[in-house]
Amino acid sequence: MSIAPDGRTNFDRRGWRNSFLEILGPDSAKAKKVVQVGAGGAGRAVAFALMDLGVADLIIHDLDPARANALKVQLSSNYGASRCRLAGSLEQDIADADGIVNATQVGMRGFPGCPVPVAAIKARHWAADVIYTPMQTAFLSAAVAKNARVLNGGGMCVHQAVAAFQCLTGVTPDVARLHRTFASAVAARDAGLAAAS
Repeated sequence: MSIAPDGRTNFDRRGWRNSFLEILGPDSAKAKKVVQVGAGGAGRAVAFALMDLGVADLIIHDLDPARANALKVQLSSNYGASRCRLAGSLEQDIADADGIVNATQVGMRGFPGCPVPVAAIKARHWAADVIYTPMQTAFLSAAVAKNARVLNGGGMCVHQAVAAFQCLTGVTPDVARLHRTFASAVAARDAGLAAAS
């Protein structure tokens, strides 16, 4: 969790990190090379979570080079310049990586598309998304088609709620119950969207 000077709290970093650990496991990040697309608010949280997880080389890509560089500078000041850099050729960087993260809105309902070249995704990769509307983005569908392991944004949402509940009450909630509640809410949401179409 981070608390801003004005008292606002953010549980994105912890939520994403704990979802990653739950689904992909610590060995998927420790000493690995990861390409992250997106350096905005969610991207910042995910990048710091990846550093927490021990990623050796984080390659940052964003359509706004200044935003990507600002995140690189922040990470470098906290973790050292050797652990992060800006993307060169996105396709080549992905080809050399162990994992790929989408921290953009591309793939979210209303923002169709895949944020990375699909041809670069391989079975040896893991692919993670922060999006949960829909749960299976074009990016994750492409990764599944290549037999890569995937992580959708649903777990981040659940683990954000866990962290917030702990912070506000001092009580650790039942994570499995929260997962079930989230899955029921998503099913109801998707059924409503399908009926409205």
